[in-house]
Amino acid sequence: MHGAVFADAGHAWTREFQSDAVKTSFGAEISARIVAGYFFPVDDHRSAPQWGHDGSHTVADGTTIYGRVDAF
Repeated sequence: MHGAVFADAGHAWTREFQSDAVKTSFGAEISARIVAGYFFPVDDHRSAPQWGHDGSHTVADGTTIYGRVDAF
């Protein structure tokens, strides 16, 4: 098992930079490599809750949970 903490910031869709419209997010991720039934490798399972903030208020602030499973 391993984990990570991440942060992101960006500004898009306009030609002029406006600092109050920057979109930011941060969160944490936990990941595990698993072998099911002694022979079936599930390469990666990830879960990551993220909190996002839209400085332009186009989209409401909120939490999203992402998940992913990669099979061999």
